[in-house]
Formats: sequence, structure tokens, C-alpha cells
Amino acid sequence: MVAHERLTPPDHPAQQGCSASADPTGVDYDRLASGLGEPGEALDTALTGLRGMALVWDDGERLRPVTVLRDILLRPAGLGPPLRTLLGDLGAERRDQLASNLGLNTGYADGDPADRIAETLARPERLSALLAEAGPDTRPVLDRLVWGPPDGTVSGARRTIDVTAAGSPVERLLARGLLLPTDESTVTLPREIALFLRDGLLFRNVEPVPPALSGTERSPAAVTRSAAGQAFTVIRSVAELLEQWSSAPPSVLRRGGLGIRDLRRAAQALETDEPTAAVLIETAHAAGLIAADGDVEGEWLPTSDYDLWRESAPERRWLQLAEAWLRSTRVASIAGTKDDRGRSRNILGEGLDRRSAPEVRLDVLHALANAPAGWRRHPSPSRSTSPGSGRGAKGPATPPWWRRPCTRPARSVSRGTVLLRRPHAHSWRRSRTATPRSPNASAPVPRRSWPPSSPSPWSTS
Repeated sequence: MVAHERLTPPDHPAQQGCSASADPTGVDYDRLASGLGEPGEALDTALTGLRGMALVWDDGERLRPVTVLRDILLRPAGLGPPLRTLLGDLGAERRDQLASNLGLNTGYADGDPADRIAETLARPERLSALLAEAGPDTRPVLDRLVWGPPDGTVSGARRTIDVTAAGSPVERLLARGLLLPTDESTVTLPREIALFLRDGLLFRNVEPVPPALSGTERSPAAVTRSAAGQAFTVIRSVAELLEQWSSAPPSVLRRGGLGIRDLRRAAQALETDEPTAAVLIETAHAAGLIAADGDVEGEWLPTSDYDLWRESAPERRWLQLAEAWLRSTRVASIAGTKDDRGRSRNILGEGLDRRSAPEVRLDVLHALANAPAGWRRHPSPSRSTSPGSGRGAKGPATPPWWRRPCTRPARSVSRGTVLLRRPHAHSWRRSRTATPRSPNASAPVPRRSWPPSSPSPWSTS
């Protein structure tokens, strides 16, 4: 569903709130606002966007989500299914036993017993009495499910339990319909009961506005000096690494990429951590400064472009690296994770491309540019800092994730259970007798024009 995937984090609480109502006719505005902690204008803005994307529509005084949205959000706000849905999946014998436990008529003479049970359990005063009857030792069980995931694992969940014979906390909850079985070994906290235990709130915390700016205040001059120092550290680190690789190049893995041992050696040589070294290597590759040769047992070598880069002015060297990092779809932080086949992803190898990476980086840069003068993120403990490798920042004025669409609802709880006990095509210069950067090599040296022919992404125009 394309519209659903375009939602940003501020939209998701309103979207989930509209879908979380157990009433199929939707939810009224005041109740939705109360469940979200009275977010004010932020809710109106979110609802306007949801209406514009045809995800929510007005039905008189009520807000109703489109039907497909309920099918997509199976656990909105970490809530389980409504009582009526769970009761409909029970057998007739189990429903009659539950109705008897609650002092209700059994059978179908007075209508469907599931409707009577759901109506009874939806009344706050009756719920308070049932929770008191179940005993205080049942509250830890409910507390583990109330904010999601709403499912727990217990043996014999579907067995018929008489309220007078229920012994354990889980049995007492099942006997009173405060937990309902969904299969032989799973019990679920119904939506209405979870909302009652949450005091009507949909989320523990709702952020209707972006988090406030936090960080260390510095003078603009100090920030400028620090930025210049970090830029110099980056170009020096790249130069040091490529000088080492020109004489002792690391091998290319059989399926491409750089081995973890070579990454570790690079980090040690640069006196930095492996994540920072990974970003430096990927950035140098994106800038065309390193590439794999064409041999069967290939090696990672500086390209002929590196000669031009090394001889250019420091600001040109920094600009080339910064532009390459900004435009690259490669995300170095993914290295070390497993792909779908269970294989580890390597730096300079497959599986590190993310199409949205340039847009995310631009969002970060725009947010930092809009921060007050003199604001500086908390520094990274490592000696060298490369573009995009900084850590410890509390967040810019408007966090980038606040404005970016996400395919999964922000801070939503996924379904789970709780155990209830009972390479670029660059040229390089190499021969068997000459170093990869030898000026005596016969291959022509490509010329790079400055400024680049394409518009600089750093331009403010």
C-alpha cells in the first residue's frame, strides 16, 4: 500500500489510533485525542494528511480508517484483537463456560453469548471487579502484555476452566475472559482490556512535536575550527591508508569485498575504530580513489585518480570525498550484518546499497544547517571522524527521521509472544615492476575537471 508507506513518524500515532478502536464504526475525535495524550494541533495536521492520502475518512462525527488499513495493522499500538473477534474464534462449549463464569445466560436463547460476554467485559466497572477477583498476583502477568506484544505462551490454553477451580494467575485470568486463547499454546490480551489497563492511552509516550534540540554550546569560531580539523583528519587518513595499500594491497575476497582482517588492520593503522575505517574506505572507493584490479586473485589498489587527488589542494580533496559520500548509495554501517542467505556482508562487497541513503544524508545536513549557530553535537571518542561516522549526537533541531517516510509504524510493537510460566569501473596503473601509482607507468592518466561538471550538492543555490 503505497500511501501507507509514505507516512512519517508524526503521522503514525494518529493512523494507529484510528485503527485501534474496537468499534467497527470508527472513533470520535475527542477519544482519539485523549488516547494520544491531547497532542493538539499536531493531531489535526496528521489527520489532514491521512485524509489527503485517503487512509482515513469522516463518517459524521467519527473517524474511520479504510478497511485495508485494519488488515495491514494487525496489532495497532501493540494492542491485540477486539473481544468480539477473539470470542468468535472460541468453541461453543468454551463460550458457554465463560458466560457461566461471568454469571451470564448460556446458549443462544438470548442471542449470541459472544456478544453478551464482550458487552460485559467492555464495562469499566465490571472489569475493575473482575481484576480484583482475579487477585493481585495476576497483575504481573497483565503488565507483561499490556503494552505489547499482547500474546503470551502457556500450555493448554484452550482447555475449559471453571472459575472456582482456577488456581494459577493465568488460569484465573482465562476463567474470567481477561485473557483469551488463540491456539493451544497462546493466550492474548483483548484490546478493550488492554486499553482499560492503559487508562485509555494508546502509547506510553507520544511525541507530537520533534524532540527539543540538545547538545553542547560552542562558539561559532570553535565549531569552524573543529570542522576544519575533522576535514583535515579525513583527507590525511585516506592518504595514509592508500599509501599503505599501494605497497601492501589487501586481497579481494572471492565473492568481492574487503576481508574483516584487512578492515581491522586499516583501523589499527589509522588509530580509529572499525566503523570509521569502513566509512573512509567506502568513501575513497566512491570517489574513485581505490578499485580492484582484474587479476584472478585480485587486490585493492589506488587508482590513477588518486594521483590527481593527492596533488590537488586540501579543499579540493575534501570536496571530492564529501561529494562522493553524499551521492553514494552505499551504507558502511550495514557491513557485518547477515544477508538473506546468512552470509556476512563485507565492506566494498555486495549488499551495502540503499537507494535512500543520499536522501537521508541530505536530511541530516539540512537539519544541522538549520541548527542555531554554535550548536555542536557531542564528539565521537575516536581520533578521526569521517563523513557520516559521528556518534553520540543527541539530535539536530528537527531529527531527520521525523520527516522521513517509514514502512513500519514508528515505535510500534511487532507481533511476538511472552512466555507465561506456569566495484566501480575505474582505471588503475599497475605493472609487475612498477607500483600502482608509478608516474612511469605507460597507462594514460585520466584528467578530472574542476569544478565537477554536475552541480555540487553542497551548493545553496
